[in-house]
Amino acid sequence: MRLQRNVHRRNTLPRRSQLRVERLEDRRLLAVLTVNSTADTVDPGDGILTLREAILEANANPNGATPDEIHFNIPTTDPGYDAGTGAYSIRPSSSLPDINDPILIDGWTQPGWANRPIIELDGTNVDTDPIGIYLHPNASDSTLRGLVVNRFAGYQILSQAPRFTIQGNYLGTDVSGMAAASSTAGIGFGANTWDANVGTIGTNGDGIDDELEGNLISGNSIGVSLVYSDDVVIAGNLIGTNAAGTSMVPNRVDGIRAWDGTNGIRIGTNGDGPRMTRSEMSSREMAPEESICPKLPE
Repeated sequence: MRLQRNVHRRNTLPRRSQLRVERLEDRRLLAVLTVNSTADTVDPGDGILTLREAILEANANPNGATPDEIHFNIPTTDPGYDAGTGAYSIRPSSSLPDINDPILIDGWTQPGWANRPIIELDGTNVDTDPIGIYLHPNASDSTLRGLVVNRFAGYQILSQAPRFTIQGNYLGTDVSGMAAASSTAGIGFGANTWDANVGTIGTNGDGIDDELEGNLISGNSIGVSLVYSDDVVIAGNLIGTNAAGTSMVPNRVDGIRAWDGTNGIRIGTNGDGPRMTRSEMSSREMAPEESICPKLPE
């Protein structure tokens, strides 16, 4: 499922003007927005900040190349908290707003986080335009980390933004990371052909928190779908397994699929690849010289 209609529509959005020099100081301001509720409401001034409200506020605070930050501090008294799993479930009633400015959404900031994501974005109630998080081309240099994104009938994450980073997430599984959660595509990318869509899915290999940066991408139809997306690094992830890497939670069609127009994909920080089953790698639509592919285990 490529959601071509929605990608085409979003590609036609006008670019943001860069010539408003009289507002240069405002554009450099960094907003740190702390979500304190799993609700999906928009009610300014009520003392509650939902994820939907935080994205709207970040979009309204243009900040050039310095990302706004969305943190989490949701109390255990919140109705979306599950004491059994220790997770906080956000169930939007419709698609969240497109992200059209650089942003860091950081699930690692939620109290109780301990090396696994506990902020869940559950798309069960989203029927129209079912994409979990959408990064507009203007949202370059954005980072999404520490989230569980599942049950969206389209893409869990769709990026058309260059220089993105997606790390430390569970995409397509439940909050335990041990079972599939009815997702269609784990990550989908429809990058503009005129943008060098340099990005990282997983670890950047810089020696800082590398062991935490890999994603779990399992239980989808396609785990990672790359369309016109050049120079993307996919490294340190578990694809088609459970969170422990001990058994299969397969992506039903492909683990990684690179469509026509995709070049320079590197699997692994040095080409050694993610941990995945042989059936998870698709090269049906990508010429061998277009990527550095790992030797996959039987």
